[in-house]
Amino acid sequence: MLRIQQVVDKHIDRSDFGVEELSQELYMSRTQVHRKIKALTGLSTSIYVRNYKLSKSMTMLRDSDKSVSEVAYELGFSSPAYFSKCFSDWSGKSPSTVQKELADE
Repeated sequence: MLRIQQVVDKHIDRSDFGVEELSQELYMSRTQVHRKIKALTGLSTSIYVRNYKLSKSMTMLRDSDKSVSEVAYELGFSSPAYFSKCFSDWSGKSPSTVQKELADE
C-alpha cells in the first residue's frame, strides 16, 4: 500500500492521473492494480485515489494558509467547484467550513 501511496503522491497534482499511469509505475497490469486496491481498501481505484487526495486536502486545509482554490489545484482537481463537491460528499461539510473549524481549534 505504501508504494501505491508514493506513486499517487508523485502525481497528486495531475487531474488526468489514473489507473493506466499507476499500473505502469507499479509494473502491474490494470487488472492487478484494481484487484490489489479493492482487496486492501474495498474501494475502486478511482475512488481510492480521490479519497486519498481528499484526505491530503484535510491536512492542507488545517496546516497551511492556502485557499480552497489553491488546495484544489495542488491536488489535481479540475476546478475548485468540483473539489468542493467531492469534499462535501466525502466529509459532509464544505472545505471552507472545515477550514474555519480547524482554524478555530
